[in-house]
Amino acid sequence: MTTTPIANGSGTLGVNVTGATLALSTGNTYTGNTTISAGSLNLNGSASLASPNIVVGGGAKFDVSGTAGFTLGSQTLSNSTSTATLAGNISTASGTVSLTYAAGTPAFTVTNGTLTLSSANTFNTVSYTHLDVYKRQGPGWRQCLH
Repeated sequence: MTTTPIANGSGTLGVNVTGATLALSTGNTYTGNTTISAGSLNLNGSASLASPNIVVGGGAKFDVSGTAGFTLGSQTLSNSTSTATLAGNISTASGTVSLTYAAGTPAFTVTNGTLTLSSANTFNTVSYTHLDVYKRQGPGWRQCLH
């Protein structure tokens, strides 16, 4: 489903994607949370989000590959469970990354792009004691960058 910009009326509006694909193609000014429980939220063209929290569920996808890239402002990017997918180029800039993951299972899998981490970020690990960052080094194996 593709929609026109989503904006607040009188109150706080959020978006919850539950099993479908929602495509946004322009600036969206709603100030409630963006939750992708299942399915995909696809940003295309000049799409942007003013939402303070972007939560990606296990098996769900936040796809910005249709844009020139997505940059977190004062927003928090998090997952509700492991195996969430990010697609496209995302820069965490001055935002916060809050991760929930189980040992040996990636919190986020990045496809068709990069997740650029900034030294200005705050990283919170919700259900584990440390943060491991991996990059692929050829087929079938990866290198821990901590």
